[in-house]
Amino acid sequence: MAEDIHAADGGIRLTELEVRRRTQRNVAIAVALASLVGLFYVMTLVKLGAGAGLMH
Repeated sequence: MAEDIHAADGGIRLTELEVRRRTQRNVAIAVALASLVGLFYVMTLVKLGAGAGLMH
């Protein structure tokens, strides 16, 4: 017989493998987002630093 995928509250019950993969995917997205933020921050500092010498 097919495994019951529906939880008692009407939602869908995830397997442990699906929960683990979702967690890994969330961590990968968080790392990618943090690295993009860091990259934009460094690029801004470099551009502002290069432009600061020209103003004087």
